[in-house]
Amino acid sequence: MLTFLDTTQFVADAFEDTSASADLNIVMSHAGVSADKAIIDQMPEGKIIQGAHDHLDLNIVQKGVRYFHGGSWGLNLGWSRL
Repeated sequence: MLTFLDTTQFVADAFEDTSASADLNIVMSHAGVSADKAIIDQMPEGKIIQGAHDHLDLNIVQKGVRYFHGGSWGLNLGWSRL
C-alpha cells in the first residue's frame, strides 16, 4: 500500500528534529507553491525554502522566510545571496 503524507505536517515534524543544531536551515521542496505557502506560514524567521514543481522565476521574503524557485530548464540553479 502506498501512503502519501501531509507535506506541511511532515515538514513541521521533521524540521524541529533536524534543525536544532544547524547554523542555517534550508527546506528544499518540490510540493508546489500552494503547499510551500503553508510551510512558510509555520517556519520561524530567517529560514530558507527552495521550491520547485511550478517552474517559477521567484525570489521573495514572506514573514521573514526567504522563498525562491529555480525557474525551469536551469534558468536559476538555486542560489540565494544571504
